[in-house]
Amino acid sequence: MGIVRIGFLVGLLSLCLVARAAEEPRYQQLHFQVERSQQVGNDQMQVWLVAQAEGSDPARLAHTINETMDWALAQAPEGEGMRLRTGNYQTQALRDKDRLRGWQVSQDLHIEGTDIPAISALVGALQERLQVRSMGFSVSAETRRVAEEQLIETALEAFQERARNVQRIMGATGHRLVNASIQTGGHFPGPVLRAQALGAEMAAPAVQAGESEVRVTVAGSIELIMP
Repeated sequence: MGIVRIGFLVGLLSLCLVARAAEEPRYQQLHFQVERSQQVGNDQMQVWLVAQAEGSDPARLAHTINETMDWALAQAPEGEGMRLRTGNYQTQALRDKDRLRGWQVSQDLHIEGTDIPAISALVGALQERLQVRSMGFSVSAETRRVAEEQLIETALEAFQERARNVQRIMGATGHRLVNASIQTGGHFPGPVLRAQALGAEMAAPAVQAGESEVRVTVAGSIELIMP
C-alpha cells in the first residue's frame, strides 16, 4: 500500500513538473547594435606658432625669444573666446659635421578658442615675429555634448524599434532587454599643416572651419519570448 502511494505521488509530481515546464516561456537571446551620426560645424580653432632665432650666443638668443614671446602674449585681446599657452622651449646646437656653427633657440605658442575671427586676426598680427607651424579646427566640448545628447536619444529610439522589428520577424510574443551600452565617437580632423614664411606685413590667414562627424552607437542584447 505504501509503495503504491509513493508511486502515485511520484507520478503526480512528474506531471506537475511537466505542466510547469510547458507553462514557462522559452527565450532566445540576440545581440545587435544601431548607429546614428551627424555632421557638426567646427566651432573651435587651434593654432601652433613658434618663435625662433639663430646665432652664436645662446644667452642673447634666449633673451630674444623671451622678449618675442612677451610681445606675442601682449597682442592677445582681453576677454573670453581664446586661450594662449606657451611651451616646448628648446635650445639646440647647430653643427656642420663636427664643427659647431651656432645655436638655435625656439619656443612654441598654442592658441585655442571658439572666437575664430579674433584668433585669425591675432595670428595675422603674430606672423610679424612668429611662424605658424600648423592650424586646425574641431568641435568644442559643449557643442559636441549637445550633439551627442540628441544622437543618444535618436539611437535609443532606433534600438527599441529594431528590437520590435526583430520580435515581429522572429514570431516572438514579446522581448526584454538583457543589457545595453552607449558609445560616442566620430571623425575629428587633426591640425592642417600650413608652412608660413615670416613677414613684416602678413594678412590674417583665410580660414574655413568645416565640419566634423559626431557618432553614437547603442549596442545590446535582448531576449525574445518564443511561443
